[in-house]
Amino acid sequence: MKRYTFYVTLSNGSEIHVTSVGKDKEDAIERFMSLPKTIEFIGKATVTAARLVKEEEITLSAFNRFVLQSSKNKGWWVVGDPEGTFVIRFKEGEFNETREITYLRDSPMDALEEARVLREIPEWLQVYHSEVL
Repeated sequence: MKRYTFYVTLSNGSEIHVTSVGKDKEDAIERFMSLPKTIEFIGKATVTAARLVKEEEITLSAFNRFVLQSSKNKGWWVVGDPEGTFVIRFKEGEFNETREITYLRDSPMDALEEARVLREIPEWLQVYHSEVL
């Protein structure tokens, strides 16, 4: 699995900066284009070009690496690490806009490890639960 960064040109003339994960470039673009937020954002526009900016190998977290649960509040989700260090709460379809990180206890991780985990979560969600993003 790889993380790809693209500049994507749309049929309406807009250009967007995209980071997505996939088995290959086409899979990464397809995953991004199938997200409800992307569909809402681009409307009827289609991809006319995708210029690769960066490609990096990633080690994908196992399916059971994180825990995803629906929140008590309708339309909201909670994802956390199995150790119970923190949870991220977000509104369905608006992960980037609404994510709230709550620490449940002091983190045994150093800052770099914590940053890595916080980067892994959206990638894990994109691969295993893209319907909630």
